[in-house]
Amino acid sequence: MHRPLSSAGAMISHEAPAVADATTLVAAKVTKDLGGQSVEVEIGMNIVPARVGFSCLVRPIAGDRVLLSRGPEGVFVLAVLERLVPDRATLSLPSGGGLVVEAETIGFVARQEVSVDARAISMRSRKFNLVADSLTLFGRLSNWIAEHMRVSTKTQEVVADTLSAKAIDRVAIVERTDVLRAASLSQTIDGVAITMAPTAVIAATEDLRLDGKRVTVG
Repeated sequence: MHRPLSSAGAMISHEAPAVADATTLVAAKVTKDLGGQSVEVEIGMNIVPARVGFSCLVRPIAGDRVLLSRGPEGVFVLAVLERLVPDRATLSLPSGGGLVVEAETIGFVARQEVSVDARAISMRSRKFNLVADSLTLFGRLSNWIAEHMRVSTKTQEVVADTLSAKAIDRVAIVERTDVLRAASLSQTIDGVAITMAPTAVIAATEDLRLDGKRVTVG
């Protein structure tokens, strides 16, 4: 069979040019999590390995129906389409590293519980509000540093083996009754100690001792 010639005498080929393998999208089922960036997926009747794409922040687990990208570079999981257990999901970067969520306003809503597990937590804010019916803090070491701190409570209880307080100036105002109960009381005052009251009573079951260079009564 003779092929037509061009005006310049060259042979014209009607064969289609070679096309590189195209990338296709296909749905598949995850059969096994291999850890890291690797999973096994079921495509038709075949089980093939695949890598979790960087944009797939929801970590695929066995049983998930996922969207795959198949091309010369390999098979990648792009997204999780369907999960048998819809109340369970893990956000993670397949290759590791940090994850930053940035927006004008970010809200976390949990119907039951919020849990944070980290080796270190840092929070910086101009205003911080915490409202809770019950608040419990556990720590081996706690440091509070503030220019001004105000504690307002209806009932406050402090239980400690050792309690120390140091201040340049201290003012305590008790509108009703101030009660101190101790096994022993020791006070050391460098200056002058003044007690003023309409009626003052010092009661000792055994001994009462006033020791000083000068003792003035009346």
